[in-house]
Amino acid sequence: MEIKSKLKTDIPQKFYNIKQIKDIIDAIQPEIDRTNAYLYKLRSDLHISTTTIIERFERDYGITPDESKTLEERIAAVLEKKNNKIVFTEQRLNQVIIDSYGSDYTLVEDWANYAFRIILDDPEKSIVQLKRAIEKSKPAHLYALLALLMGVDNIKINDQTIIISELVRRCGTFNTGVNPL
Repeated sequence: MEIKSKLKTDIPQKFYNIKQIKDIIDAIQPEIDRTNAYLYKLRSDLHISTTTIIERFERDYGITPDESKTLEERIAAVLEKKNNKIVFTEQRLNQVIIDSYGSDYTLVEDWANYAFRIILDDPEKSIVQLKRAIEKSKPAHLYALLALLMGVDNIKINDQTIIISELVRRCGTFNTGVNPL
């Protein structure tokens, strides 16, 4: 609903009857009407169903603008894409992990700190696909940590398993050759 402000009816009639005030109000009323019309258009452009600049919403939802379609068809496509967006819940997170990695994991939630940890148990599987799926599905404000449990002689660097053949011990003293405590 467009808001119309008529200064001549918004102020008491005895003030509007003064010639100087009447001249000022009559001079600024067209500008007030233009401003109100602009504000009404801005407010309607905030919502997908009433917008006249659908390109902005198409860009936000990753839809390629198609000028051959009508405005109503383009609005319907954006609304369909918006309604298909799946909410990120704990069940959704578990499904993403199972689809991308498997069922050998433990999920440790810390929702109070907007974080969660996924402890993965199988060092033979790649975590690259899981990492991409988590980043794509989780909201930007959540922090995710992926931890991979491995044996004592394996270390995982850049998604490659490296076998450590010998443990290097350092005593931390100036006397060399002394076993550490």
